[in-house]
Amino acid sequence: MAERFARGTTIRISTETVDYNDTLYDPGTSLTVTIIKGSTTVLTATSILGNRTSTGKYYYRWQSSPTSSTGKYQVKITAVHTGYTSIEHDEQAFYLY
Repeated sequence: MAERFARGTTIRISTETVDYNDTLYDPGTSLTVTIIKGSTTVLTATSILGNRTSTGKYYYRWQSSPTSSTGKYQVKITAVHTGYTSIEHDEQAFYLY
């Protein structure tokens, strides 16, 4: 089940990038987090390559507003490494109340 947060809080989104052997690696080209409200409203699409905690581990902090819409938000993380693209979608969906 998706986590629930009060409007106005900072939400930490974490991700790991692993190869086909489940070994952590750093994407060579890009790593982007996109937060989507509803099915189509993109609120942010931000590179998070600079938010590395260790090999293959990244995070992003999204500050919701006290006036943000309530309801479900989707998270899409896109990693591109030497021509290969991997997309994780809705794994970290959350609700604002």
